[in-house]
Amino acid sequence: NMAERIRETVQNNAFAIQGHRVKCTLTIGVSSSPQEGISSPEDLFDRADSALYEAKRSGKNKIFVTGYS
Repeated sequence: NMAERIRETVQNNAFAIQGHRVKCTLTIGVSSSPQEGISSPEDLFDRADSALYEAKRSGKNKIFVTGYS
């Protein structure tokens, strides 16, 4: 999926920051709509934010996707 390709690209490349090469990782939380309990943009954002924190709790450099309906 797209999020995984982005995560792998970031992980596999060094970035130049103020003349230094820096390796980075990326943790992503994803949600989608329509989904039960999502009736506003704020609900969608809250679900994605919760997914992000779940990914971080499970070890970082990961993607966590809330369920699809």
